[in-house]
Amino acid sequence: LETLLPLNLGQISLMPETFELGHLGRLPMELLLSILEELPLISLIRFRNTNRLAHHTVDTMPKFQIIVEQAPQAIRGVLAVQTKVRVTLPSLLKKLRQRHCDCCGKLAQHLWLPTTSRLCFHCARFGPMPLEKEEIIQRYGLTDEDLMSIPSFRFVPATF
Repeated sequence: LETLLPLNLGQISLMPETFELGHLGRLPMELLLSILEELPLISLIRFRNTNRLAHHTVDTMPKFQIIVEQAPQAIRGVLAVQTKVRVTLPSLLKKLRQRHCDCCGKLAQHLWLPTTSRLCFHCARFGPMPLEKEEIIQRYGLTDEDLMSIPSFRFVPATF
C-alpha cells in the first residue's frame, strides 16, 4: 500500500515562517483546527500538501498525530479505496478505537475501509460482499443516477 500510495506522513523540521494560509490564517487556531477536523480525509491531506505552514498545522492536530503514530496504513487505506463515505479524522479515530463489531457486537478485529465499519472475523468473512456496477444494475434494476447515492469504492490491486 505504501508503494501504491506514497504519502509523506513525516513532520517538517522547522515551523515555517514565510508561508501563509490565506484567509484561513485569520481564524483563531482553535477554530481552524475544528474546521480541519471536519474535512473529509482526502481534503485534509490536500490542504496539508499546499505549503509548509498547512503541513505543520495538520501535523499539530492531536487526532492526526495519534493516527499517524498508531495506524498510518489506515490513512493510506482510506485514501486508496476512494470511498464515497465521508471519513474525517474524528470518525476514523473513533472506528480505530472501537472494539465491537458494527453488525453483531462481538470483538471486532477488522476495519472495513469502504464503509469504515468495524467487523468481527465472522462478519468480515461471511457478511455482504461488494458488487460490481454491472451486477448492481442487473440485479436491482438501478440506473447510473441511482448509483451516485450508493456508497462505493475503488478496488486496490494488491498481493497479500
